[in-house]
Amino acid sequence: MKTSVERRENNLVALTVEIPAEELQKAVDRAYRRLAPRLRIPGFRPGKAPRSVVEMRLGKEHLVQEAVEEVVPKAYSSAIRERALEPVDQPQIRVTQAEEGKPLIFEAEVWVTPEVKLGEYKGLEAERPLRPVTDADVERVLASLQEQQARLVAVERPIQNGDFITMDFAGLLDGKPFRGGAANDYTMQVGSGTFLPGFEEGLVGMSTGETKEIPVTFPEDYTNPELAGKEATFTVKVKTVREKQLPQLDDELAKSAGDFDTLEQLRLNIRQRLEQQAEREADGRAEEALVKKVVASSEVDVPEVMIKREVDHMLHHFRVDLAYRGIKLEQYLEATGKTEDDLRQELTPQATENVKTELCLRAIARAEGLLATEDEIKEETERHINTSGNPAEARQQWESEAGQDTVRKGIEIGKAIRFIREQARLKTVVLPEPENSQGAEAEAKSEAESEAAPEGSPNS
Repeated sequence: MKTSVERRENNLVALTVEIPAEELQKAVDRAYRRLAPRLRIPGFRPGKAPRSVVEMRLGKEHLVQEAVEEVVPKAYSSAIRERALEPVDQPQIRVTQAEEGKPLIFEAEVWVTPEVKLGEYKGLEAERPLRPVTDADVERVLASLQEQQARLVAVERPIQNGDFITMDFAGLLDGKPFRGGAANDYTMQVGSGTFLPGFEEGLVGMSTGETKEIPVTFPEDYTNPELAGKEATFTVKVKTVREKQLPQLDDELAKSAGDFDTLEQLRLNIRQRLEQQAEREADGRAEEALVKKVVASSEVDVPEVMIKREVDHMLHHFRVDLAYRGIKLEQYLEATGKTEDDLRQELTPQATENVKTELCLRAIARAEGLLATEDEIKEETERHINTSGNPAEARQQWESEAGQDTVRKGIEIGKAIRFIREQARLKTVVLPEPENSQGAEAEAKSEAESEAAPEGSPNS
């Protein structure tokens, strides 16, 4: 097999492949043996007709075409490996000669990984921002442990903020029920701020078995445009009222949390784990800063096809994330007044940066001989498979050609990042303590609780 490469605009190459006539003939013979038994020719048993009769029936051109379809994909893959090309898209293949007795010639036009002109990536300087672990951080973890082991105890008193209640509710809009506006045995924490203004306030003071009507107004930016800005009335029946009882913060709590004899041992363990986490986060911030410097100083012409593919990848993950929260992409677009094209345009700058970063890091891996070994690829593949929810499906995915390529890239990128960090001069900078570190936690908790409410319910 003969090959030649012509580089065209940017990172587009034309790969010309010539396959010897005898190889083409062997493929034609295989096509004949494959097709002949399938023919029903009067006067002959299946597969027993002379070749000349079969060729007359099928046409020699058909046999040659069958041979071409068999040979070309294999020859293309072999030529790509021979020429050390790394395609980033499917090739456009054009057969220029396909005749018995002559070499098979085809041209494959394909976008390949662009060349990277690396900037400085050794001896870089960067800060390593380290967040200090405070006593308040430790106490928040302890409080979380208390929450995990808390009990909900039924109480015979009016509802107070902080109580957990089970209720039935049914909403009316202009005197009529609406989709998603009713639920039975719905559990919530009063005072969590997850429901519309006025709804939770209206629950305070109610008792078990009591029924009450609570008026609410859906916000103008509510996810369901049919409800946005509308006034509704919810009829609520309280079925249970429970309060949270926390365990004592003592040695018994420590024993239940692990191999600890005292509360102070538990506190020390928590601090150590938080400090280790803080060190890892500091390393991550430093590595991110270093990689940004490398990418900023490097030159690479990123093919549009790679950017589009990365946008597709990011959009897929965005869609999955929305689905996890019970939202369809179409609903999100409608609520935000955007189109999918608008979203793609928003994602394009980050997609471009992602692709450029990957190309630069892989270029460093090649330059420094930090390539993935077969043992490393095998080990990482098994890790992906073993940590998946469906090992059989995961094995098929990760052992495919595309899966192995992803594994290889990941290993080499990781090696490149570690190399950059090892060669860098890092200065640890202790960050000031946050003024209010509980605000973000409360906000995240509120968001999670809000997402648990049914569509059309009085949650915000």
